[in-house]
Order: sequence, then C-alpha cells, then structure tokens
Amino acid sequence: MPDERGRPSPPGLRWLGQALGAVPHGNAEGERIGYVLVPSASRPQMLVSPGERTAAWAALQRHSDAAPLKVRVAKELMAWACRAGLAGWIFSSPLPDSSIGLRTGSCVWPDLIAQIFGRRDLAVAISVGQVRPQIKPILHVATRAGQVLGHIKVGWNDVTGSLIRHEAASLVALASGALASTAAGDAAGGAETAGFPRVPQVLHHGVWHGRDVLAVSDIGGSRWYRRRRTGLPVPQTWRVGHALGVERGILGTSPLWRELSERVERLVGHEALDTPMAAALARIRDRVESWHASTELDFGLMHGDWAPWNMASIGSSLAVWDWERSRIRGPVGFDGLFFRFQVDLWIRLLPPEQALARTLRRLPETMAASGTAPEAGPAVLRLVMLEVALRQLEGVAAGAPVPARVYQALSGLLEQAGDERWRPGGPRTAAPPSPATAPPRKEASRPQRTGQNQSHSPRRSAE
Repeated sequence: MPDERGRPSPPGLRWLGQALGAVPHGNAEGERIGYVLVPSASRPQMLVSPGERTAAWAALQRHSDAAPLKVRVAKELMAWACRAGLAGWIFSSPLPDSSIGLRTGSCVWPDLIAQIFGRRDLAVAISVGQVRPQIKPILHVATRAGQVLGHIKVGWNDVTGSLIRHEAASLVALASGALASTAAGDAAGGAETAGFPRVPQVLHHGVWHGRDVLAVSDIGGSRWYRRRRTGLPVPQTWRVGHALGVERGILGTSPLWRELSERVERLVGHEALDTPMAAALARIRDRVESWHASTELDFGLMHGDWAPWNMASIGSSLAVWDWERSRIRGPVGFDGLFFRFQVDLWIRLLPPEQALARTLRRLPETMAASGTAPEAGPAVLRLVMLEVALRQLEGVAAGAPVPARVYQALSGLLEQAGDERWRPGGPRTAAPPSPATAPPRKEASRPQRTGQNQSHSPRRSAE
C-alpha cells in the first residue's frame, strides 16, 4: 500500500490495514490525515498523528514495570517532541489514513469511539508492537487536553477475537464475583482492594463490523524514573490466586488438563512442526500425565501472563492489565513461577535452560509465596513450561515468524522439563512454613543483571 509520496507501508504493518478495515485511496479526504511511526518505520511501536499532539504525548508516557530506564527516557523525549509539534519533523514521513483505516476505512471507528466515550472531541494513538500470532491494534483514546480515557483492543481474526472475548469475560467476572464485595472502582477507573492489583473496568464489549472490540478504562503507568521490576510482587500474587476462592482438585481430571492435552494433540499432528519437536511435545505431555495426573492442586484465579510488561507500579499500588490468558480456575502458583521464569529469560536475558534451572531452585519459595503447597511445585512448573511451549508453537502453526533460536530453545526446554531427576519421589527441598496463616510479605525488586549470555535469548518488547 503506497502512501501519497509513493513510499510503501512497512511490511510489518500490512496487517494493520486489514485489522482496521482500510480502504486504500478510497477517500481523497483521508489522504490529508497521516500517522508517523514511532520510533521508526523499521521497528514501529506506535502510530501517532502529528495533528493530535496530546494523544501522542499521553500515550507515550505510559510505562510498564518492564521498560528499562533508557527506553523510558527515550519515550519521554519522544512524548515531549510530539507535544511540541515536532513529530512530523523527527519521525518517519506520515502514512495516510487510507492505508491504516482508523478514520477513513470501512469500519467507521470514530462513530464507535464517540459512542463509547460519549463525545467526539477525542484524539487517538495506535499501539502495534511486535508481529506475533496474537498481535492486535490497541487504540489509546485521550481528550484534546491529554487525559487518557481508555483503550480499545480490536480482535480482527480467530486468534485475537478469542483472546478479546476471554479477557472481557474475565474482567466482568472479576467485577461481579467475590472481588466485588470488597473492591470498588476508584477515580482512575480501576478496581483495587487490599493487596489486590488495580485492574481495568470494561467500558464496552461487542462486535463492530465483524471484529471483536473491547474498551477498558485507563489504569495508569509507572513513572519514567522508576527502577525496572525483577522481584515477584508477593502480596499481589498471593491475593490474585485467592481472590475468587480456592478449590482443591486432581490435575488429571481438571478442565485445565483436558484443554492442554487437546492443544498438544492438535499441534502434534500439524505439518508446521518437524518430527523431533512434535515428539518432544508429545513426550512431555505424556510424562506430565504419568507423573502428575493424580496430583492434588489448589485451583484459583490465574492471570496467565503475570510479568512486568503487564504491570505498572503507581505509588504503593500495582496496576495489572492484559487478562487475555487468565483462568477463573487455574493452578495457584502458576503466576509466580511464570513471572520468575519470564524475568530471568527476557529481562536478565539468561539462556532458557538457565532460566528454568533458577526457577526450579526457587520452587518451594515461590509456591509458598503464592499461598499453596510447595510439594505441588514440580507439577505446576511443568504446566508452566508446557504452556510456554504451546503458545510459541501455536504461533508457528498459525504461520507467525518464530526465530530459529527460539524454536531450538523450545526443544531443550521441553527435554529439561521432562527430566526424571526432579520427578515426584525424588529428593525434595524442605518446604517453608505455609503462608496460608500468615500475610504475604513484599519481595524487594532486585537490580537487573546484565552483560551475560545476551546472545542466547531474544529481547521481549518492554511495553
């Protein structure tokens, strides 16, 4: 899709026009509406309109707990450049809206935005992020004065539509379930109770021109100068797992295991997976079932993607978004183990095998901090590894580009997760006291470890 200057849209953004319903050059007026790509056309993270300075300024000042200081400083500088009206000079030549579709496409997004927020004098910036199977546009809606009112996620295909519907159901359940008796919406638009993180409120959920749409309230972002989070937020991890009650159950008869097994079965027979990978996936599924099918686990609320890039520290509060992978009944301890593995992998940049080994060494501590039996740790950690592999391999099956080193690392992770040396009945670390009778303590965020093994693991987007 060439723009008015003849420059083609970046290949990494061709999906965006399809997602928003662009009609290339279908509206002459639309050619006067353009978007610059921030920080560059080669690695766009956000599209902003030079004429809507405050929306770009406000959206770029939203930081997660994962962003390193240099990224936050760069975003702050870009934000103020946008506010000063310099975006068109500093960043890429504008792409016309006819290749994006926000205002001139077939979906008439301004009408929906006005309907949701009850006004038309609004500005919009678009987050795009890295190309991956679950990529979707996120529209950041702000007033002309720079107040962010909310965010709109667009599910434009089967994968993203399913995630949108699941997140909407989860947020509604949080708002109307047991949590509602002790939590009320605050002025920032989120809900928070003692120890429980602030979560977005659903402003709108429905279908718009064949797309699943979810609009949620804004819950803020971390300050640019805040230290990057590497420590598990223990009180919030404990509270999330117990927020909607905990039920004891057998892993092998749980809906969770049935769904995981079905996902494995679909992938094992898929032509996108080579024979060794399919065999490794089937083997870890069989070993988990053999070793842990009769294991009793605590099932409670599970975020499913509990990691610093989905968090923002705001004063003494923690805001958490992206509940797309959540479960009302998931294994307690999953979030804590997932967090520690992901931090070692993507923030400390350790090789996957080392990240798993470190998570394994802290297994009893993490399970206790999550408020569940440490002896259930091996089963839950293997579920984490299986889920991590499934998400990547489902991307492969969907045709998403996955770096060769990531694909190869998955094979090693699956082999390590099936290591018999930490199967049930092997040597165990003494379990710490149960936290069920004591309030969880806050874990200090540890400084980032850098300068080692950085070539082994690709960097995850900080925002």
